[in-house]
Amino acid sequence: MVTKVHQPQLGDNKGSVGKLAEYLDKENEGKEAQDKDLFFNHSADQVDKRQAIDAIDHNNKNLGRNDAKFFMLTINPSKDELSHLIAKKIGRDGVNDFSELTKKEQRMLVDELKSYSRDVMDIYAKNFNRANINSGADLVYFAKVETIREYKHDEKLVKENKEITAKISALQHQLRDEKSGSNDAEKCKDIEQRIKDMQATYHRQGEAIIKTGLKKGGLQLHVHVVVSRNDKNQKIKLSPFSKSRGGFQKLNGKDVMQGFNRDGFRQSTANHFNEKSHKSKTNEKHPYNSNEKYENRKSQNTLGVNPVVFIGANKVAVKVKRKVMTLLPENPCTWAFRRGMNGSH
Repeated sequence: MVTKVHQPQLGDNKGSVGKLAEYLDKENEGKEAQDKDLFFNHSADQVDKRQAIDAIDHNNKNLGRNDAKFFMLTINPSKDELSHLIAKKIGRDGVNDFSELTKKEQRMLVDELKSYSRDVMDIYAKNFNRANINSGADLVYFAKVETIREYKHDEKLVKENKEITAKISALQHQLRDEKSGSNDAEKCKDIEQRIKDMQATYHRQGEAIIKTGLKKGGLQLHVHVVVSRNDKNQKIKLSPFSKSRGGFQKLNGKDVMQGFNRDGFRQSTANHFNEKSHKSKTNEKHPYNSNEKYENRKSQNTLGVNPVVFIGANKVAVKVKRKVMTLLPENPCTWAFRRGMNGSH
């Protein structure tokens, strides 16, 4: 289970949440009213899109024009975890796609993810270590369970297929030139074979070539959560990007813990999933380690979804430094260099 706090692109979360809500409601397009799965929050299972937008947009007391008004999180169970959850809660093994479940079973699975998401927001609230912020009930948020994912333009397989397409296009252009020129039959045949060979290298999902917008196969359920910067009483500003430094600061005459520990939050949500007996049969390792610094530096689109995870360069720099140290001879100049590398003067 991976829970991510997304860093929006510049300005995306400083105005109305309407654009993001519209995007997250995309799976309801074309569905009959009774088949739509609306937003939910800490106390309600079916929250209308307009209500969700108003709740965030009107919870902005004391927030300036350039202040963040909301943040987005995603809750991302793996395919193994979803399979295990289906087996445990629904009693079916070997389910590989959401469409294989009956309507009743689909509702059971969605409800289970909603319940876990509310627990995640309890953990989110407590992680601020602020007085009167004890659970998700003290927050203003709305969330949406999504059942599909689509390939994005900057995913590895999509990029590689684009490169293949460009090479095929160049060969096709070469073939047209050859046929309109010397029309060398053997050369044309060779180019045609190269095109076929290149087409065979496409990454595919079934028969479909993987490209932007193609729906991914398998179990893809995940949850988007949009949470207001203000608490529900509009007295406390809560930002998951305020770094926890382990100290305290004075606020309204009281000592309060500084910041929000995103690594701790991610690990706590993963542990909680396991504690609720949802742990995958494969005992898959949680991809976040408390000693590693993962930062969501930017989004892959203007809505702040599907973040690019950035690993800081500090570790690389340390490795290079150590390698240099092992190659240097031991002499007074080396010691001076060592002191300089270590920041000593």
